[in-house]
Amino acid sequence: MALRTKCIFDPKEKDDGLRVSIMRSHNNPDGVTPDSRIQKDLFNRHLSNLAPSEELLGQFHRRRVAWEEFEKRFSWELELGDNPVTLREIAKISLRTNVTILSVERDSRFSHRRVVADKCQQLVPGILVEHYI
Repeated sequence: MALRTKCIFDPKEKDDGLRVSIMRSHNNPDGVTPDSRIQKDLFNRHLSNLAPSEELLGQFHRRRVAWEEFEKRFSWELELGDNPVTLREIAKISLRTNVTILSVERDSRFSHRRVVADKCQQLVPGILVEHYI
């Protein structure tokens, strides 16, 4: 069993298990218009609380913060509120069955889904994390 990270547009696979969207919204970059490519059949759960804040995401997209700073600040955001509980829940589920966390970025090296997976691994040591680029 594993916690996987993939682009939401990658084809669904039987081994994906529970597919969890961790995007703030399923909109186009304008933040308002729904992205018609993202249909509800692409994921089983939507946990928008595990997405970066709009402020941080906007700063990153406008290149006001570098990736390293984004990672650091987003990792801090994941420690707020109920996020640790949600992260632990996802990690524990991945011990029993595959869980695939999804976001729109193609490259997981520069995607918040990698930060989420790494945080899950910190909270529940021993889970297997697989990043699909």
